Amino acid sequence: MLKGAIICPDRDLGDLLVAEILDTHRVGIVRRLEAYPTATNLARFLRAAAPDVVFLSIETPQSAMEIAKKIQTESVGTQIVAVSRTCDPP
Repeated sequence: MLKGAIICPDRDLGDLLVAEILDTHRVGIVRRLEAYPTATNLARFLRAAAPDVVFLSIETPQSAMEIAKKIQTESVGTQIVAVSRTCDPP
């Protein structure tokens, strides 16, 4: 089973995401953040949780992109899945 983490400031979307992920029985949620973390807190989060995949809400695209870049440098090999309430490609 993969270890997953969620970074999602939208509480309702985060709750829905947890339920859907757990229903797959392929990913266990090891940690969930309900706000975008600072760089220092993100590094701690990644070390402590050691997720295989991070589900990252893109409701604030600029912040989400900064976090995605930091995940790529702090936790090489960790997969990132962008999540949103809409299916707007940009």
